[in-house]
Amino acid sequence: QTTTVTLNRMVFNQTNVFDAIKKLSDLVNYNFYIDTNKDLHFEPKSITSSGYTFDPTNVLNANFTEDRSTLFNKIWVYGDRYLDAYKETIVAGSPVGGSIFTLIYNPHNTQVTVSGTIAQPGGIYNMSATAGSNEKYLVSFEDKQIIFTSGTNYGNNIPTSGTNVVIDYQRSLPIVKVGDNETSKALYGTRVKVIVEKDITDPDIAQDRLVQELNDNSNPKMQGEIDIKGVIGVTPSQTCIVNLPFHNINNKTYDIIEANYDFNQENNLSERV
Repeated sequence: QTTTVTLNRMVFNQTNVFDAIKKLSDLVNYNFYIDTNKDLHFEPKSITSSGYTFDPTNVLNANFTEDRSTLFNKIWVYGDRYLDAYKETIVAGSPVGGSIFTLIYNPHNTQVTVSGTIAQPGGIYNMSATAGSNEKYLVSFEDKQIIFTSGTNYGNNIPTSGTNVVIDYQRSLPIVKVGDNETSKALYGTRVKVIVEKDITDPDIAQDRLVQELNDNSNPKMQGEIDIKGVIGVTPSQTCIVNLPFHNINNKTYDIIEANYDFNQENNLSERV
């Protein structure tokens, strides 16, 4: 069935079909299953009624509990990372002199300009360099540093004090969304869930996932198990009415998430299948 949600894009990298459909169904609050004809059913949750009402006339035993194990009211969604152009201008000798210039971010695809002239070639710090390679500077990625070379093999490449050194590079930024449900936090305390999915390559998809998680998981779920008598053909994904006043449940609609049939002589005779 068609949803009302339009996704700008969704990327799957080496994802099996089940996990891909599961991710889509979670985003739009749908169920899916394969029938005996191998047809895929993709349909809204809680929209099809089973037509059953479970009450003292057909319920032999019932157990309902409030489940907080899946309650989360502060959600972080981490997607993939992307490269963003960035520029830093540093005056040599200010505030600290020398050949090492420390950047704000780890530098990708670096270009260094000294007094309007591009310094090239560059190299990688702690990688062996051959004599006469004439590398003007070295990049220490993890230390976020540009290190100008000097000495017999490289010449004197250290910028003089007062010189403008412009470093153009690309910084790696994550796709991150965070949100919380203040009402739920006030009632149950802060429960944090962190989602890391490299397949999320668009901030809109990350926001959709954030909203879906908060809508589904900010409140505890009431879940029950009932033993029934004289009812067959219960179908998971459909809904039912539960009316059990002794459990403080009065004509509430529940999703059927599992149906379990146990055929044996005793159960058959007592209609407890």
